[in-house]
Amino acid sequence: MNEQATRRIDWSAVPLVFIPVVRPTCPHCGSQRLTIVRSEKGGDGSVSRKCVCNRCSKPLLVVVEPTEPPEPVASFWQA
Repeated sequence: MNEQATRRIDWSAVPLVFIPVVRPTCPHCGSQRLTIVRSEKGGDGSVSRKCVCNRCSKPLLVVVEPTEPPEPVASFWQA
């Protein structure tokens, strides 16, 4: 195991990443291979995921915002 993996991570110093995509990428190396360490639900419906990149071993925090429900589509069955 490398030194980065064996030490405790200070999550307060980890960059906050807002990514409007389905699959987040590491802002340090661009890898999409992330290991989720912990997930926490927020009071506003968001989910915070503490992740570690599998390529560069750097930690990051991914916040998944709740999606708005889709607008109802008028159906031709309705009168």
